[in-house]
Amino acid sequence: MKDFEKILERKKIPAFKYRKRKTKRTMTKKSGEIPEHSRMGVVVGIIGTTILVEDLNLDVIDCVTAGIVITKNENQSIVAVGDVVYFLADEKHSKSSGTIIRVEDRENHFSRKEVGYEKEDVIAANIDKLLIMLSVKSPKYNKRLLDRFLVTAELNGVEPIIFINKIDLGNRDELNSDFEIYKELNYKFYIISAKERIGLEMVEEELKNSICVLSGPSGSGKSTFINALLDKEGLTVRETSRKTNKGKHTTSAVNMFMLPNGGKIIDTPGVREFGIWGLEKNDVALYFHEFDEYNPKCKYYPCSHTHEPDCAVIEAVENGLIDIERYESYLNLYDSLK
Repeated sequence: MKDFEKILERKKIPAFKYRKRKTKRTMTKKSGEIPEHSRMGVVVGIIGTTILVEDLNLDVIDCVTAGIVITKNENQSIVAVGDVVYFLADEKHSKSSGTIIRVEDRENHFSRKEVGYEKEDVIAANIDKLLIMLSVKSPKYNKRLLDRFLVTAELNGVEPIIFINKIDLGNRDELNSDFEIYKELNYKFYIISAKERIGLEMVEEELKNSICVLSGPSGSGKSTFINALLDKEGLTVRETSRKTNKGKHTTSAVNMFMLPNGGKIIDTPGVREFGIWGLEKNDVALYFHEFDEYNPKCKYYPCSHTHEPDCAVIEAVENGLIDIERYESYLNLYDSLK
C-alpha cells in the first residue's frame, strides 16, 4: 500500500480517500408535541425506504421517517405495516408525499430476530391473526419452522392459524394424520388449494373482519392465496426454484390488502429461517402445551426436559404420551437459544 502511495506522489495524483456512505439515521424519543396540522393514518405498505400511509380520506401517501420520531418502539423496527402514525404532508413539492413524525403504541405485533443483529424486526403491528402458510410439496412443509411460528404468535399475543396449501398435490388423509397433534392442541387447521380454490370458502369466513398477517416459506403459495381471495392476479407468482426446492423470493415488500369481506391481510416476504425474538431459554417449555400436565411432576424445578433424572416430560416422550417430533422440535429450539 505504501509503494502505491509513493507512485501516486511521483505522478502528483492524489490518493483516493474512501469514505463510508452516509445514510439517514432516524432517532427516537418517547414523548413530544406534534403540530396541529399533522395528519393521522395507517401504514399499509413498506417498499424499501418508502412507507405507504393511508390517511382518513383513504388516500395513500408516500412517506419517509423524520430525523426524530416520537415512539416507544426501542430496539425494534420503528415503523411496521399496521402501525397508526402521524405525518406531515409535503405541501411545497407534492401533497402525495409526507414525513412520519409519530408512531402510536402497538397493541401487539408479529416479529422475528433481525438476521445478523440483536434487534427485533417487526413485520406487522396491531393484528388479530397470524396465518401460517405451508405447502404439501415444492417446498414440503417443515414442522419445526411451524413450531417456531406458533411460539412467536403466542409470545406476541396473536392468534395463529395453520394452512396447508397445495392439497391438489397431496393426500388429505395423510396430512390429517401427520398434523393430528396440532389439532389435539386446539390450533386451527385448514387444508386448502389456493390454485384450485379448494377450501377457500371456509377461509374467507375465518378472515372476515379480521386484520391478518400471512407468513411462511418462499414458494408455499402466499401470493396465489391472496390472489384467490382478492379474485385478482395483481401479485406476481413465480415458479419454485428447482435448484433449492425452497422457492424464490416473490414478495420483497410488506403490503396490506383489503379483502372483499371487510378484512385485511398483510403479505410478507417468504422465509427460510425464523429466529424468535424475546424468548428466554428457560421459558421455551411453556409454549409446548403438551408438556403442561407433566411440568409439575418433574423432580427438579426448573427442569430443562433435556437430561435431568426423573423428568416427567422425558418419561412421557418415552411412553408415547408426547409426540416425539414435537419433542425434537422443542430440543432444536431450546438448543438454538443462548
